[in-house]
Amino acid sequence: MTIAPDPVRPAHPARVLLGRVLVVVAIGLGITATVLAVQNLYFHLGTNAVTGEVVQVQPLPGPDGQPRRPPAWTVTIEYADSNGQYRRVDQQWTTEPAPAKGTEVRIWYRAARPAEARMADLMQIWWDAVLAATGALAVGLLAEELLRRRTPATGRVS
Repeated sequence: MTIAPDPVRPAHPARVLLGRVLVVVAIGLGITATVLAVQNLYFHLGTNAVTGEVVQVQPLPGPDGQPRRPPAWTVTIEYADSNGQYRRVDQQWTTEPAPAKGTEVRIWYRAARPAEARMADLMQIWWDAVLAATGALAVGLLAEELLRRRTPATGRVS
């Protein structure tokens, strides 16, 4: 005598639709993370590293005109490029504390476009790519769970 397996009902159509929508969102976030990572890698190819000096720190205002919570700043840094020409670059700073005026910071810039210089803070540069990749992973896992689960006719979840 053989025991027949429990009959399995397909997942609810709304659940399948939500799972498919989340798959599309996960793919979009993954593409965004890839594009941001490629942009950052392209920037790093051929960059020069120099030391610059913080010349101004201004808090970024929130929508009501008051300083933001959590705080963020616009930091102006002056540095000398490979031609000896002094340049200034504004960088948003979101980690606490902000660098004080007169502090020396590392700057990365491309010789072809020194106006696009960035502070040599990997967390500041890679944060958007890491966030998009993490979101893609989380949404992808949720979508897979929604699409994979089936409810047996007996009421137990497999």
